[in-house]
Amino acid sequence: MNKARIKKSLLFIHLFMLTMFSAMGINYYFSDIPIKFDYWATLAILLSSLPSILYIQKKGQ
Repeated sequence: MNKARIKKSLLFIHLFMLTMFSAMGINYYFSDIPIKFDYWATLAILLSSLPSILYIQKKGQ
């Protein structure tokens, strides 16, 4: 695999995980399951690392 493909796959994996965690939170909300700290911490980490991944994408072009 070349570097461009690795960078692009990193972006898609990150966006997929962000989407899955958001969907899990929506499911928990409608199922009346309490959302605990580990969910919010993981979501915050994914959201805070997104700008750096986008910067890596832009820098590589």
